[in-house]
Amino acid sequence: MKKKLLARISLSLIFLFIISFSTIYINNEFIDNRIPLSEKSFDNFENGLISSDYSSNIEGSGEKLNITLHQSLVNLSNLEFSNLDLSNSFTEPFPMFSGYNTSFINITVSNINAPNKTLDLEKDTDDVPISYGSPTYAFSFDVLSNATLKEFEVCLTGSSGSADAGVGFQVWNATWTGSAILPDSNTGLLSHTETVYTTDNKAWHKISPNIDLSPSETDNDTFFIVMWNTNIPTSYPEFNAKNDGAGEFESLVYYMPVLTWISRSYEICANVSLTLFDNTPKPTEINMQINNSVVDDDLNGENSGYWTPSEVYSSSTGEFNFSITADWWDVSCNVSKVLINYTKTDIKANNDFIIPASGQDIQWNVSIADGLSFFDSRINNYNTINFTIPEIWQETTIKVFNDTSENTDLVKWLLGNGYREVQVLNAGNGTNWYLTANSTNLLSAVDSYVDGIYTNVANYSDTVDFNATFSTSITNGKINLSIYNPQKIDDKLNYSR
Repeated sequence: MKKKLLARISLSLIFLFIISFSTIYINNEFIDNRIPLSEKSFDNFENGLISSDYSSNIEGSGEKLNITLHQSLVNLSNLEFSNLDLSNSFTEPFPMFSGYNTSFINITVSNINAPNKTLDLEKDTDDVPISYGSPTYAFSFDVLSNATLKEFEVCLTGSSGSADAGVGFQVWNATWTGSAILPDSNTGLLSHTETVYTTDNKAWHKISPNIDLSPSETDNDTFFIVMWNTNIPTSYPEFNAKNDGAGEFESLVYYMPVLTWISRSYEICANVSLTLFDNTPKPTEINMQINNSVVDDDLNGENSGYWTPSEVYSSSTGEFNFSITADWWDVSCNVSKVLINYTKTDIKANNDFIIPASGQDIQWNVSIADGLSFFDSRINNYNTINFTIPEIWQETTIKVFNDTSENTDLVKWLLGNGYREVQVLNAGNGTNWYLTANSTNLLSAVDSYVDGIYTNVANYSDTVDFNATFSTSITNGKINLSIYNPQKIDDKLNYSR
């Protein structure tokens, strides 16, 4: 008598990451891959072997799913900086665990003040004065931002001749030669002759140009005041200078005996007074930066701004260090708000499923094998866990648990790429975080054919073709076809692909 073998079919659809397929017809010849059945008599089972004869549940695992952790720091304490030249740094906590990076930063800087500044180039006048003679002299000063040269002072002594003398002054821009900063050309903004009386003895002469200067019009933020004797050969006024004397700011000094500028080692006794156009500037007006990137202007505020860098930061020390700088002197400001989002994206979750005997619903369980211990307790303003799951999972069935406690504070949205984001608010460390959800089995029917004829009974020597019908178009996922020996034999897996 011919022995008949009925194949038990379990076909499950599993949606996974980045795996595409479009085939909905399955044709497999089970010859080489067939697992031989054990030698036993099947006579008593012949009338009971039909294609619906299968056992209870089908279980399996899909590809791992992405888990993203977020920690948000909000610091509303008002940090005051009275002078950025003296103190300009602060720190915030950074999660102590590897894998965290910044995903958003917003730091508010307010109450910016930049006072007028007098640059003391050299104040020590105790050396013997130097005669102008016939050469032209130049001494440098820096202009860090667009500013007004209100005035400058030079220490002069009267003529060694019998008449009062004249000293001419101009303001020149600078050029970088590749090895030195030199006077370049007259800006045309100042043409002044200062009278030096024979009675002047190391007298400070004040000149008030009241001219606007811009660093963009020169090299290295440097300008020169150029001066010369206007009364040759009648009078020979003198200026005071000092080699490494008392002066807060460096000044380059050159003289031109004929056609070439020659460097001098001393500094001319002088000071320069600069003012901004507005002492309560916007951040960009003084090139304010945090960690070497620009602080943007607050369009609704006169002297405030925001730092929102596009750069991604990480830290291995548990601290985030910030440094504020500005292209001006003695700047004061407040840091009134710090908002930092930290994100960890290197966690993968196990993705297990059960298909009950009914086959109509698939039960999913997304779990983190070792639990979560990556939330830094110093940062607790807004901590979340984000599960990225397939869009096809039924939204109304999604639940999240920490051990036995269900977290109902969830935010869910579609990503538009076949997946859904499930955000767990008010999250924290836990040994057993997991998500459960159901999805509808998209399999509508599986039909078997022998020699092109539909049948639900097949001989062990037959080549069986299987045709699967799905309830929707399939473009992303995996299909698994598993064939079992009937329950009445041994219920063992015979073939899987």
